[in-house]
Amino acid sequence: KTPKTLRQNIKASKQDQDCKVLEADATSIAKATNQFNLIFLDPPFGQGLLLIALTSLSTQGWLKAGALIVAESDAKEKNDFPADFVLLKERKIGRISFQFLKYEGFSL
Repeated sequence: KTPKTLRQNIKASKQDQDCKVLEADATSIAKATNQFNLIFLDPPFGQGLLLIALTSLSTQGWLKAGALIVAESDAKEKNDFPADFVLLKERKIGRISFQFLKYEGFSL
């Protein structure tokens, strides 16, 4: 449901040329052909997949330097982040936590 709504919002805002919605397993993603400056991550909760997904996106070249990542996790989870990601803000809403991260690594 979320990707469909996201696509509709992109179209309504006439940002079709600047946005791409990619539904993929970020823990084992292929080498990037494009780099992005905004990423939304919603990995399954309680499996430690956020750290793996962030590492994979970084090492596979998906992120532009300074990219913003919005990640969702269980509010009870203690998340670790790779060294090239800075936690800007965390917001908890009920059982869900949203982490706003900045990628400070290098663009490949």
